[in-house]
Amino acid sequence: MKLLGKAASLAAVAGSLVLLMPAASHAASNGEIRNINSGKCLEIENSSVANGARAQQWSCNGQAGSKWTWEYVGPGSQWRIKNSYTGKCLEVADSRTDNGAPIQQWDCYPNVRGQLWIRNSNEGTIRNYGSGKVLEIDNSSTSNGARAQQWDFAEADGQYWRF
Repeated sequence: MKLLGKAASLAAVAGSLVLLMPAASHAASNGEIRNINSGKCLEIENSSVANGARAQQWSCNGQAGSKWTWEYVGPGSQWRIKNSYTGKCLEVADSRTDNGAPIQQWDCYPNVRGQLWIRNSNEGTIRNYGSGKVLEIDNSSTSNGARAQQWDFAEADGQYWRF
């Protein structure tokens, strides 16, 4: 009887843990974030480890600053996008809400709205939770070094991503 009770307790604990795990659509993922228009990767300039280093696009060649980890922070569909090399979060500078605000990396802090993102795989957009604006490449440029910024969603070529 004692053994049956322990087995039932273990089964209940295991079931509870499954309920606490994020859904498959909320599982962390790693890899490149590519701009569909240019085919280039979102990266941190020169793979810098400094706070405030800007995000830009560059040809995908495996550089350290172009690998990202998506961390689900919920509720809903909020994510932190961490640079796998630096461990810093992708953010809108100073959590600004204006069009053209630059995208950079900074130490990760809980509940900083400028560091929270909503990814829409079906649409191919990455929207900042704090501003409601999407991640884009300035003027939909296809050049290496073109800066990442936020802008109102306008179906512009530089606003679509593969992740």
